[in-house]
Amino acid sequence: MRGVSDRVQHVVITGAAGFVGSATVHAALRAGLTVTAVVRPGSDRSALPTGERLCVVECDLSDSLADPSGLVRDADAVLHLAARMHGDDAQHGRDTVGPTARLLEVVADCCTTRFVLVSSLSVYGYRALHDGEVVSEATPLEARPGRRDAYCRAKLAQERLIQEADASLRARCAVLRPGAIVGPGRWWTARLGRQVGGGWLRIGNAAQLPLIHVEQVAAALVQAVTGNAVLGQTANLIANDPPTQRAYADALRPSLRPKWVATVPWPVARLAAGVCGAVLGGRGPGMLVPDRLHALVKPLRYDNTAMRQTLGDPGPIDLAAVGAGEPTADNRGAPAAADSTPNPSTGTAA
Repeated sequence: MRGVSDRVQHVVITGAAGFVGSATVHAALRAGLTVTAVVRPGSDRSALPTGERLCVVECDLSDSLADPSGLVRDADAVLHLAARMHGDDAQHGRDTVGPTARLLEVVADCCTTRFVLVSSLSVYGYRALHDGEVVSEATPLEARPGRRDAYCRAKLAQERLIQEADASLRARCAVLRPGAIVGPGRWWTARLGRQVGGGWLRIGNAAQLPLIHVEQVAAALVQAVTGNAVLGQTANLIANDPPTQRAYADALRPSLRPKWVATVPWPVARLAAGVCGAVLGGRGPGMLVPDRLHALVKPLRYDNTAMRQTLGDPGPIDLAAVGAGEPTADNRGAPAAADSTPNPSTGTAA
């Protein structure tokens, strides 16, 4: 590992029962760390390992009266994955933004050396970009969050909490923005279009998909808490050589087995959403909201230089493994109404 600090031995992982969280617990244990895995009461723990270096703690971080100081006090680092994937602004405020604020307050007052926030690529202002433009950490954030979904607004609010913290705390924080996280049982991404009535309505063909495998994410998160290179910085988490919509769809189609497939070209979809937005004042269902459509399927390119320089080379997505052995129903990962591709940690704040 690059830039490893021997001070980090004990890490707290929130959202530990979820898709990304459980993979990260496995990766942290393999790296020799002691792990406190924070899960929501009653959550399914079947994906979590067992072992003497793992302590699973039930805690509802969305409870404003809950005191997370006991979880964090003796830890060297916090990996904060827990977040709500769906819902309205009030629900995201309670389950995503509130817990982040309370954890940061505790981290600021204790000896925890670092705090790593798992954010999302959804925070960027996609509609303002030109077709073919490169998305990187320098890309401006969303300037009109009111036209996006509650998930995007919550992720922006989480990052703002770190930006507004004092300098000494910011220096101990890192913000990681994964793209569309895929892996066993979660190969589908809303960036491919919509599954409708047993068929597949594809929107666009040429856009790069900012994918990253769940194991690649887990490895990057462990490197973020054990190394020093990404502290005080932000990094997009994207696999090398992102496949196009067409290439990934071709790899996924055999496992989906759709009854029919229809493709709407990007210019047509953009025009339809523009007309709908003009008529409905920027509101409407799902991808018919222009800002949401641009966030998902606009033909853009994605740069992962910061990730490779600070967290190591993730490698590409193995298209030969996409959808392999997965039943069709398991590949329906993203919600039909979302304009972002939420990062599946626990589904709600843990």
